[in-house]
Amino acid sequence: MTGTLYLVPNLLGVAEPVDVLPARSIATAQRLSHFVVETPKVARAFLKTLSPDRVIADIAMIACEPTDAATAQCTAWLKAGIDVGVISDAGCPGMADPGATFVALAHRIGVTVVPLVGPSSILLGLMASGFDGQHFAFHGYLPSKPPDRDRALKLLEKTVRETGATQAF
Repeated sequence: MTGTLYLVPNLLGVAEPVDVLPARSIATAQRLSHFVVETPKVARAFLKTLSPDRVIADIAMIACEPTDAATAQCTAWLKAGIDVGVISDAGCPGMADPGATFVALAHRIGVTVVPLVGPSSILLGLMASGFDGQHFAFHGYLPSKPPDRDRALKLLEKTVRETGATQAF
């Protein structure tokens, strides 16, 4: 029997979890005791908002750096039948963060992956933009260096002109 990998959405800013997350997402995160997280300090603060009385030191947590040690630990937990949560710094895990590595790992070892409902900055931004939500592409982060970023933006502008699809990054 293997554990299940739960993708636990985090808040996108200062908000009460009950104002943003469905009860099932909160309840699942509250019952999990093992997590793979983007940044441990951020994850601990988020989990504290869900369960103020919970002893954070009792939670097993590894940073989701795609290292052999982190993937081995996550694999061991899942194969031991332990449910594991993945938490991003903001929004939904696996979207422009290193959590996707652990989702791919879970699929490789035959573990069920359950995405929980919560905020996604990508979809919320697209919904509020007025741009075409039927045809869009997400590109992650643009290059940080100005010349490379300028080239990327020019390529995205060309893509919009050719396809009409919204380009999110």
